[in-house]
Amino acid sequence: MNRTLSILGLALAALTIVPADADARRKSSDEPIAVWELLANDMDRGEAGPIYREIAASLDNVPGVRGDTELRFMPDVRPSEGVVVAQTTAARWLDAAWIAYQRREWSVARALLDDAIALVEPYPHERLPEGIRYQLYLLKARTDIRGGNDFDGREALRAAMALDPSWEASPRWEPEAVVDLYQEVREETIGVPPARISILTSVPGATIMVGGIERGHAKGTQPIELLLPPGSHEITAMRPGYSSHTQTLFLTPRQTLDLEFYLEVKNTARFQEQITRALEEPQGQRRSGVWGALDLALESVASRGVLTGRYDGDTQVLQVGLFFPRRQGWAFYRAIPLGGSDEQSRVDAAIEDLLLTVDRTMHPVAEEVATR
Repeated sequence: MNRTLSILGLALAALTIVPADADARRKSSDEPIAVWELLANDMDRGEAGPIYREIAASLDNVPGVRGDTELRFMPDVRPSEGVVVAQTTAARWLDAAWIAYQRREWSVARALLDDAIALVEPYPHERLPEGIRYQLYLLKARTDIRGGNDFDGREALRAAMALDPSWEASPRWEPEAVVDLYQEVREETIGVPPARISILTSVPGATIMVGGIERGHAKGTQPIELLLPPGSHEITAMRPGYSSHTQTLFLTPRQTLDLEFYLEVKNTARFQEQITRALEEPQGQRRSGVWGALDLALESVASRGVLTGRYDGDTQVLQVGLFFPRRQGWAFYRAIPLGGSDEQSRVDAAIEDLLLTVDRTMHPVAEEVATR
Protein backbone atom coordinates (compact mmCIF):
# COMPACT_ATOMS: atom_id res chain seq x y z
CA MET A 1 0.00 0.00 0.00
CA ASN A 2 2.78 2.42 0.93
CA ARG A 3 4.60 1.47 -2.25
CA THR A 4 1.52 2.31 -4.36
CA LEU A 5 1.05 5.64 -2.61
CA SER A 6 4.67 6.59 -3.22
CA ILE A 7 4.35 5.84 -6.93
CA LEU A 8 1.13 7.85 -7.12
CA GLY A 9 3.06 10.66 -5.47
CA LEU A 10 5.58 10.48 -8.30
CA ALA A 11 2.78 10.74 -10.82
CA LEU A 12 1.28 13.75 -9.04
CA ALA A 13 4.68 15.45 -9.03
CA ALA A 14 5.06 14.82 -12.75
CA LEU A 15 1.68 16.38 -13.45
CA THR A 16 2.20 19.51 -11.39
CA ILE A 17 5.92 20.26 -11.38
CA VAL A 18 8.35 20.41 -14.30
CA PRO A 19 11.47 22.05 -12.82
CA ALA A 20 13.15 24.56 -15.12
CA ASP A 21 16.58 23.61 -13.81
CA ALA A 22 16.05 19.84 -14.05
CA ASP A 23 19.26 19.31 -16.04
CA ALA A 24 21.34 21.11 -13.40
CA ARG A 25 19.96 18.96 -10.58
CA ARG A 26 20.48 15.61 -12.21
CA LYS A 27 23.01 13.40 -10.50
CA SER A 28 25.68 11.64 -12.51
CA SER A 29 24.29 8.33 -11.21
CA ASP A 30 20.90 8.89 -12.88
CA GLU A 31 20.27 6.29 -15.57
CA PRO A 32 19.16 7.71 -18.92
CA ILE A 33 16.10 6.81 -20.93
CA ALA A 34 16.44 8.11 -24.47
CA VAL A 35 13.57 10.33 -25.62
CA TRP A 36 13.28 10.26 -29.39
CA GLU A 37 11.55 12.85 -31.52
CA LEU A 38 7.82 12.52 -32.08
CA LEU A 39 7.08 10.81 -35.39
CA ALA A 40 4.76 13.24 -37.15
CA ASN A 41 4.75 15.82 -39.89
CA ASP A 42 5.56 19.41 -38.95
CA MET A 43 1.92 20.47 -38.58
CA ASP A 44 0.97 17.47 -36.44
CA ARG A 45 4.13 17.85 -34.38
CA GLY A 46 3.08 21.38 -33.49
CA GLU A 47 -0.30 20.07 -32.31
CA ALA A 48 0.82 17.06 -30.26
CA GLY A 49 4.43 18.02 -29.47
CA PRO A 50 3.72 19.85 -26.18
CA ILE A 51 1.76 16.90 -24.81
CA TYR A 52 4.46 14.43 -25.87
CA ARG A 53 7.11 16.61 -24.20
CA GLU A 54 4.98 16.72 -21.03
CA ILE A 55 4.88 12.93 -20.97
CA ALA A 56 8.63 12.70 -21.63
CA ALA A 57 9.43 15.26 -18.91
CA SER A 58 7.65 13.10 -16.33
CA LEU A 59 10.50 10.55 -16.54
CA ASP A 60 12.64 12.93 -14.45
CA ASN A 61 10.34 12.32 -11.48
CA VAL A 62 11.32 8.67 -11.12
CA PRO A 63 14.24 8.42 -8.64
CA GLY A 64 17.54 7.68 -10.37
CA VAL A 65 16.10 8.15 -13.86
CA ARG A 66 16.32 10.96 -16.38
CA GLY A 67 14.87 11.44 -19.82
CA ASP A 68 17.55 12.39 -22.33
CA THR A 69 16.67 13.94 -25.70
CA GLU A 70 20.32 13.93 -26.80
CA LEU A 71 20.64 10.14 -26.99
CA ARG A 72 19.63 9.75 -30.61
CA PHE A 73 20.27 6.78 -32.87
CA MET A 74 22.36 8.43 -35.57
CA PRO A 75 22.04 9.59 -38.21
CA ASP A 76 18.85 11.40 -37.28
CA VAL A 77 16.32 10.49 -39.97
CA ARG A 78 12.57 10.50 -40.37
CA PRO A 79 10.42 7.90 -42.09
CA SER A 80 9.94 8.75 -45.74
CA GLU A 81 6.35 9.96 -46.08
CA GLY A 82 6.39 9.12 -49.79
CA VAL A 83 7.20 5.44 -49.36
CA VAL A 84 4.77 5.10 -46.42
CA VAL A 85 1.99 6.47 -48.60
CA ALA A 86 3.04 4.18 -51.45
CA GLN A 87 3.04 1.13 -49.15
CA THR A 88 -0.39 1.70 -47.66
CA THR A 89 -2.06 2.92 -50.85
CA ALA A 90 -0.69 0.13 -53.04
CA ALA A 91 -1.77 -2.49 -50.47
CA ARG A 92 -5.25 -0.97 -50.36
CA TRP A 93 -5.53 -0.93 -54.15
CA LEU A 94 -4.31 -4.54 -54.31
CA ASP A 95 -7.12 -5.59 -51.95
CA ALA A 96 -9.64 -3.63 -54.03
CA ALA A 97 -8.32 -5.23 -57.23
CA TRP A 98 -8.80 -8.70 -55.75
CA ILE A 99 -12.44 -7.87 -55.08
CA ALA A 100 -12.91 -6.58 -58.63
CA TYR A 101 -11.15 -9.68 -60.02
CA GLN A 102 -13.45 -12.00 -58.09
CA ARG A 103 -16.41 -10.08 -59.50
CA ARG A 104 -14.98 -10.43 -63.03
CA GLU A 105 -14.69 -6.67 -63.33
CA TRP A 106 -11.53 -6.91 -65.41
CA SER A 107 -11.23 -3.26 -66.43
CA VAL A 108 -11.66 -2.06 -62.83
CA ALA A 109 -9.08 -4.52 -61.51
CA ARG A 110 -6.65 -3.66 -64.31
CA ALA A 111 -6.89 0.09 -63.62
CA LEU A 112 -6.28 -0.42 -59.88
CA LEU A 113 -3.29 -2.68 -60.50
CA ASP A 114 -1.73 -0.38 -63.12
CA ASP A 115 -1.99 2.54 -60.69
CA ALA A 116 -0.56 0.51 -57.79
CA ILE A 117 2.39 -0.75 -59.87
CA ALA A 118 3.16 2.80 -61.00
CA LEU A 119 2.99 3.96 -57.37
CA VAL A 120 5.59 1.48 -56.06
CA GLU A 121 7.81 1.50 -59.14
CA PRO A 122 10.12 4.34 -57.95
CA TYR A 123 11.04 2.51 -54.73
CA PRO A 124 13.51 -0.36 -54.32
CA HIS A 125 12.20 -3.71 -53.15
CA GLU A 126 13.79 -3.31 -49.71
CA ARG A 127 11.57 -0.33 -48.91
CA LEU A 128 8.31 -2.11 -49.78
CA PRO A 129 6.26 -4.77 -47.97
CA GLU A 130 7.65 -8.19 -48.80
CA GLY A 131 6.40 -9.52 -52.12
CA ILE A 132 3.94 -6.73 -52.90
CA ARG A 133 5.40 -6.01 -56.34
CA TYR A 134 5.26 -9.72 -57.17
CA GLN A 135 1.63 -9.95 -55.97
CA LEU A 136 0.67 -6.94 -58.07
CA TYR A 137 2.21 -8.37 -61.24
CA LEU A 138 0.75 -11.82 -60.67
CA LEU A 139 -2.78 -10.50 -60.18
CA LYS A 140 -2.34 -8.23 -63.19
CA ALA A 141 -1.33 -11.28 -65.25
CA ARG A 142 -4.43 -13.17 -64.13
CA THR A 143 -6.64 -10.15 -64.82
CA ASP A 144 -5.22 -9.47 -68.30
CA ILE A 145 -5.35 -13.12 -69.33
CA ARG A 146 -8.93 -13.63 -68.19
CA GLY A 147 -9.88 -10.26 -69.67
CA GLY A 148 -8.64 -11.36 -73.10
CA ASN A 149 -5.42 -9.33 -73.15
CA ASP A 150 -2.88 -12.12 -73.60
CA PHE A 151 0.00 -9.85 -74.67
CA ASP A 152 -0.02 -7.71 -71.49
CA GLY A 153 -0.84 -10.81 -69.45
CA ARG A 154 2.26 -12.58 -70.76
CA GLU A 155 4.48 -9.61 -69.89
CA ALA A 156 3.01 -9.35 -66.38
CA LEU A 157 3.41 -13.10 -65.89
CA ARG A 158 7.05 -12.92 -66.96
CA ALA A 159 7.63 -10.12 -64.43
CA ALA A 160 5.96 -12.11 -61.62
CA MET A 161 7.89 -15.29 -62.42
CA ALA A 162 11.18 -13.38 -62.52
CA LEU A 163 10.46 -12.05 -59.03
CA ASP A 164 9.56 -15.51 -57.71
CA PRO A 165 10.93 -18.30 -59.94
CA SER A 166 9.52 -20.95 -57.59
CA TRP A 167 5.87 -20.03 -58.34
CA GLU A 168 3.89 -22.55 -60.34
CA ALA A 169 0.42 -22.24 -61.86
CA SER A 170 -1.50 -25.15 -60.40
CA PRO A 171 -4.52 -26.36 -62.44
CA ARG A 172 -6.24 -26.91 -59.13
CA TRP A 173 -6.23 -23.20 -58.29
CA GLU A 174 -5.64 -21.27 -61.50
CA PRO A 175 -7.98 -20.83 -64.51
CA GLU A 176 -7.08 -22.89 -67.57
CA ALA A 177 -6.05 -19.82 -69.59
CA VAL A 178 -3.55 -18.80 -66.87
CA VAL A 179 -2.10 -22.33 -66.65
CA ASP A 180 -1.68 -22.53 -70.45
CA LEU A 181 0.14 -19.21 -70.68
CA TYR A 182 2.25 -20.14 -67.66
CA GLN A 183 3.38 -23.30 -69.46
CA GLU A 184 4.34 -21.28 -72.54
CA VAL A 185 6.39 -18.83 -70.49
CA ARG A 186 8.00 -21.65 -68.49
CA GLU A 187 9.03 -23.45 -71.69
CA GLU A 188 10.97 -20.37 -72.73
CA THR A 189 13.41 -21.04 -69.89
CA ILE A 190 13.49 -24.84 -69.97
CA GLY A 191 16.99 -26.05 -70.65
CA VAL A 192 18.56 -22.68 -69.79
CA PRO A 193 21.06 -23.32 -66.98
CA PRO A 194 20.72 -21.08 -63.92
CA ALA A 195 23.40 -18.90 -62.39
CA ARG A 196 24.86 -19.84 -59.01
CA ILE A 197 25.23 -17.03 -56.46
CA SER A 198 27.06 -17.32 -53.12
CA ILE A 199 26.28 -14.56 -50.60
CA LEU A 200 28.24 -13.81 -47.41
CA THR A 201 27.13 -11.07 -45.00
CA SER A 202 28.93 -9.28 -42.18
CA VAL A 203 25.93 -9.81 -39.90
CA PRO A 204 24.56 -13.27 -39.05
CA GLY A 205 20.82 -13.62 -39.47
CA ALA A 206 20.57 -11.05 -42.26
CA THR A 207 17.63 -11.65 -44.58
CA ILE A 208 18.45 -12.19 -48.25
CA MET A 209 15.84 -10.78 -50.62
CA VAL A 210 15.74 -11.28 -54.38
CA GLY A 211 13.30 -9.02 -56.17
CA GLY A 212 11.51 -8.30 -52.89
CA ILE A 213 11.01 -12.01 -52.11
CA GLU A 214 12.72 -13.56 -49.09
CA ARG A 215 15.09 -16.32 -50.18
CA GLY A 216 16.84 -17.21 -46.93
CA HIS A 217 18.93 -16.01 -43.98
CA ALA A 218 22.68 -15.70 -43.61
CA LYS A 219 24.11 -18.02 -40.95
CA GLY A 220 27.34 -16.94 -39.32
CA THR A 221 30.35 -17.32 -41.58
CA GLN A 222 28.62 -19.77 -43.90
CA PRO A 223 27.50 -18.25 -47.22
CA ILE A 224 24.01 -18.78 -48.55
CA GLU A 225 23.82 -20.17 -52.08
CA LEU A 226 21.07 -19.42 -54.57
CA LEU A 227 20.27 -20.65 -58.07
CA LEU A 228 18.75 -17.84 -60.12
CA PRO A 229 17.52 -17.78 -63.71
CA PRO A 230 19.46 -15.62 -66.17
CA GLY A 231 18.38 -12.01 -66.31
CA SER A 232 18.34 -8.93 -64.12
CA HIS A 233 17.95 -9.39 -60.35
CA GLU A 234 17.94 -6.99 -57.40
CA ILE A 235 19.60 -8.73 -54.44
CA THR A 236 19.42 -7.22 -50.96
CA ALA A 237 20.85 -8.19 -47.56
CA MET A 238 19.00 -6.53 -44.70
CA ARG A 239 18.47 -6.71 -40.96
CA PRO A 240 16.56 -4.22 -38.77
CA GLY A 241 18.88 -1.75 -37.07
CA TYR A 242 21.51 -2.08 -39.80
CA SER A 243 22.00 -0.37 -43.13
CA SER A 244 20.84 -2.58 -45.98
CA HIS A 245 23.04 -3.51 -48.94
CA THR A 246 21.62 -3.92 -52.44
CA GLN A 247 23.18 -4.95 -55.74
CA THR A 248 21.45 -5.15 -59.10
CA LEU A 249 22.99 -7.83 -61.30
CA PHE A 250 22.48 -9.16 -64.80
CA LEU A 251 23.14 -12.88 -64.64
CA THR A 252 24.03 -15.18 -67.51
CA PRO A 253 23.58 -18.97 -67.80
CA ARG A 254 26.03 -21.01 -65.70
CA GLN A 255 27.54 -17.86 -64.19
CA THR A 256 29.04 -18.26 -60.71
CA LEU A 257 29.38 -15.21 -58.49
CA ASP A 258 30.56 -14.62 -54.92
CA LEU A 259 29.02 -11.61 -53.18
CA GLU A 260 29.93 -10.02 -49.85
CA PHE A 261 27.47 -7.63 -48.22
CA TYR A 262 28.63 -5.39 -45.38
CA LEU A 263 25.93 -4.10 -43.02
CA GLU A 264 26.62 -1.54 -40.29
CA VAL A 265 24.58 -0.50 -37.26
CA LYS A 266 22.71 2.55 -38.48
CA ASN A 267 19.46 4.44 -38.23
CA THR A 268 17.56 4.28 -41.51
CA ALA A 269 14.25 5.50 -42.87
CA ARG A 270 13.14 1.86 -43.06
CA PHE A 271 13.88 1.41 -39.33
CA GLN A 272 11.78 4.49 -38.57
CA GLU A 273 8.99 3.04 -40.70
CA GLN A 274 9.17 -0.18 -38.65
CA ILE A 275 8.87 1.83 -35.43
CA THR A 276 5.87 3.63 -36.94
CA ARG A 277 4.18 0.29 -37.65
CA ALA A 278 5.00 -0.95 -34.13
CA LEU A 279 3.25 2.13 -32.71
CA GLU A 280 0.29 1.79 -35.08
CA GLU A 281 -0.29 -1.94 -34.54
CA PRO A 282 1.77 -3.15 -31.54
CA GLN A 283 0.03 -6.53 -31.30
CA GLY A 284 0.75 -7.31 -34.94
CA GLN A 285 4.49 -6.66 -34.55
CA ARG A 286 5.33 -9.21 -31.85
CA ARG A 287 7.57 -11.19 -34.23
CA SER A 288 8.94 -8.16 -36.01
CA GLY A 289 12.68 -7.54 -36.20
CA VAL A 290 12.13 -4.02 -34.91
CA TRP A 291 12.67 -5.12 -31.29
CA GLY A 292 16.12 -6.53 -32.00
CA ALA A 293 16.92 -3.33 -33.87
CA LEU A 294 15.85 -1.28 -30.85
CA ASP A 295 18.22 -3.39 -28.72
CA LEU A 296 21.07 -2.42 -31.05
CA ALA A 297 20.03 1.22 -31.00
CA LEU A 298 19.97 1.36 -27.20
CA GLU A 299 23.37 -0.32 -27.01
CA SER A 300 24.82 2.22 -29.44
CA VAL A 301 23.56 5.21 -27.41
CA ALA A 302 24.21 3.65 -23.95
CA SER A 303 20.62 4.05 -22.78
CA ARG A 304 18.51 1.91 -20.44
CA GLY A 305 15.39 2.38 -22.56
CA VAL A 306 13.75 4.54 -25.17
CA LEU A 307 10.52 6.55 -25.23
CA THR A 308 9.08 7.28 -28.64
CA GLY A 309 5.76 8.39 -30.03
CA ARG A 310 3.70 8.92 -33.15
CA TYR A 311 0.85 11.30 -33.88
CA ASP A 312 -1.57 11.35 -36.80
CA GLY A 313 -3.59 14.54 -37.04
CA ASP A 314 -6.32 12.80 -39.04
CA THR A 315 -7.21 10.44 -36.19
CA GLN A 316 -6.01 12.78 -33.41
CA VAL A 317 -4.49 9.87 -31.51
CA LEU A 318 -1.08 10.14 -29.83
CA GLN A 319 0.62 6.74 -29.65
CA VAL A 320 3.42 6.47 -27.07
CA GLY A 321 5.68 3.48 -26.53
CA LEU A 322 8.43 2.76 -24.00
CA PHE A 323 10.92 0.02 -24.83
CA PHE A 324 13.38 -1.78 -22.57
CA PRO A 325 16.05 -4.19 -23.89
CA ARG A 326 15.48 -7.87 -24.60
CA ARG A 327 11.73 -7.61 -25.04
CA GLN A 328 9.48 -8.53 -27.94
CA GLY A 329 7.15 -5.58 -27.51
CA TRP A 330 6.61 -2.32 -25.67
CA ALA A 331 7.03 -2.29 -21.88
CA PHE A 332 4.53 0.57 -21.87
CA TYR A 333 2.12 1.56 -24.64
CA ARG A 334 -0.80 3.96 -24.81
CA ALA A 335 -2.93 5.29 -27.64
CA ILE A 336 -4.20 8.60 -26.26
CA PRO A 337 -7.07 10.38 -28.05
CA LEU A 338 -6.43 14.12 -28.02
CA GLY A 339 -9.06 16.83 -27.93
CA GLY A 340 -12.17 17.30 -25.83
CA SER A 341 -12.65 18.49 -22.28
CA ASP A 342 -11.16 15.35 -20.72
CA GLU A 343 -7.93 15.38 -22.75
CA GLN A 344 -5.75 16.28 -19.76
CA SER A 345 -7.24 13.52 -17.61
CA ARG A 346 -6.34 10.97 -20.29
CA VAL A 347 -2.80 12.33 -20.48
CA ASP A 348 -2.53 12.30 -16.67
CA ALA A 349 -3.61 8.66 -16.54
CA ALA A 350 -1.02 7.73 -19.19
CA ILE A 351 1.73 9.50 -17.25
CA GLU A 352 0.76 7.68 -14.06
CA ASP A 353 0.96 4.29 -15.82
CA LEU A 354 4.26 5.27 -17.48
CA LEU A 355 5.87 6.14 -14.14
CA LEU A 356 4.67 2.90 -12.57
CA THR A 357 6.19 0.92 -15.47
CA VAL A 358 9.51 2.76 -15.32
CA ASP A 359 9.83 2.48 -11.55
CA ARG A 360 9.01 -1.24 -11.49
CA THR A 361 11.43 -1.96 -14.33
CA MET A 362 14.31 0.19 -13.09
CA HIS A 363 13.93 -0.79 -9.42
CA PRO A 364 12.92 -4.48 -9.46
CA VAL A 365 14.57 -5.29 -6.10
CA ALA A 366 12.63 -2.57 -4.29
CA GLU A 367 9.43 -3.77 -5.91
CA GLU A 368 10.09 -7.37 -4.81
CA VAL A 369 10.75 -6.29 -1.21
CA ALA A 370 7.62 -4.16 -1.15
CA THR A 371 5.41 -7.08 -2.17
CA ARG A 372 6.65 -9.42 0.55
